[in-house]
Amino acid sequence: MSNTSNFREAVREAKNHALVGPNVISNALPFVGGGLVLTAVGTYGGLGVIRNYPGLFFPTFIAAIVVELILFFIARGAAEQGNKNTALPLLATYSLLSGYTLSGLVFTALRNPRRRHLRHRFCGPRMRHYLYRRPPNWLQPF
Repeated sequence: MSNTSNFREAVREAKNHALVGPNVISNALPFVGGGLVLTAVGTYGGLGVIRNYPGLFFPTFIAAIVVELILFFIARGAAEQGNKNTALPLLATYSLLSGYTLSGLVFTALRNPRRRHLRHRFCGPRMRHYLYRRPPNWLQPF
């Protein structure tokens, strides 16, 4: 290792932080789990907005993306300074908005009635013939 490398100094500094060390997983797991739960809550809320007020979803979707970008940089700056009291509520709000924006994709996946890839995967070649055959000529338009 070269003399100009500050790797050993960085390791020494990292050992003093609470999240780094032998208990990394047990220290970080509540934060990760909480973020996932908040993302799921945001997705559920977004699906409710799509179902009850579909015209309202897209404008709020765009606003949520803009606020997410702003929150990301503000929360990153607060976390780099070690200010947990500011960073955690910002990251919680980011998780909620992330779930809200994810709900558009989830809604599209749930409402798709034609899932040919599933039918194609779970049936043999003879059954595929019946699933994808052309309709008779008398059903064709003139």
